[in-house]
Amino acid sequence: AAVYICSLDSCLSCGSSGASDDLVFCIDCGETFHSFCVSIPIKEMTSTRKKLWRCGNCKVCEICGDSTEQISSMIYCEGCDQAFHMHCVSPIISEVPSGRWFCSECVTCCSCQRRCWGQTKDLCIFCHKRKLEIERDNQKMLKLKRLVVEAKDLICSSCNKFCTRDYLRCSFCNGFSHTSCYPHVSMSQLL
Repeated sequence: AAVYICSLDSCLSCGSSGASDDLVFCIDCGETFHSFCVSIPIKEMTSTRKKLWRCGNCKVCEICGDSTEQISSMIYCEGCDQAFHMHCVSPIISEVPSGRWFCSECVTCCSCQRRCWGQTKDLCIFCHKRKLEIERDNQKMLKLKRLVVEAKDLICSSCNKFCTRDYLRCSFCNGFSHTSCYPHVSMSQLL
């Protein structure tokens, strides 16, 4: 029985040999880990990516092959768990992106078909930024449209000029008028 146990692959993190479908092997050191023990997206990884996976002790930048630099300058792909120096990817990343990050192998841009890193699997960083700019512009346009609608409501029904102050509001039609456009209306009549 001891020989049988020694031949089973067991996770270096938890020591268990269970859940063998979720085991990954480091290509460099040969150690075995459960994908859930080392938090890698094994279900999303291709079979090639699984075979080329590196554990945390063996991680190197997939572009330059160096692992000696500070760990804080490395980013990890959410799709394949590959590591990259922020200055090695193109375009260069100056600070760790907020949210998710995917390498160029995991991103297929549905907008421009470019193979470039991104924050989603279906948009490269260029198209993602363009999408955010368009959304911001649309929000600005909505605000402007609301202001125009509100401004239309403040047009004097008598002189068709904008009512900024000293205006009356009709209780029947909710329209606005300058007090100066109706000099014959006294305050006592309004109350």
